[in-house]
Amino acid sequence: MRLRSRVSRRSRVALVVVAIATSIAALALACAPTDTRYGAPSDLAATKLPGIDTLVCEAGAQPLDAGAEAGDAGACAVSWRSDLHPRMNGAWGCAASNCHGPDAAAPLVDAKDASAALASLEAWQLSTHPGVPYVGTTGDFTKSTIDCNLGGFCTPTMPVLPASQLTADERCMLRTWLACGAPDN
Repeated sequence: MRLRSRVSRRSRVALVVVAIATSIAALALACAPTDTRYGAPSDLAATKLPGIDTLVCEAGAQPLDAGAEAGDAGACAVSWRSDLHPRMNGAWGCAASNCHGPDAAAPLVDAKDASAALASLEAWQLSTHPGVPYVGTTGDFTKSTIDCNLGGFCTPTMPVLPASQLTADERCMLRTWLACGAPDN
């Protein structure tokens, strides 16, 4: 009985020592200065944090020709038909059959009919942003979830790899087009 009591006591002491050592090691690791992929904790900046959109488009760029109104398709500096829809079919891979092509999930991005593709995108809403149109026609890019979705800030992020992610210039083109009221031009 005494032997069992000594072993039991030694086991308890050993467990306590291990628990204390583990706690000290965890505390030391938690307090140690470390760099993250967003920067050192003492040097955090919005440009290094996930989910913060730091896109800066050309200062003073005018999405519309002088005197034009939002929704005037001919006045927008970016064309849905010649600038954006071809990228959805090409580099961005949206119209691929395993993404948003004819045999895939909504919204359908019709590779041949730019108007049908736009209508499908206008009718779509991300489940994570109910009540906010995917492509809004207000002239405010923040009222369209396509911008944060294609920019990688809304889930699910698009386009999925191996398709090309949008460049800063392409995101600026998208924002310019949205600022025009997302015309079918």
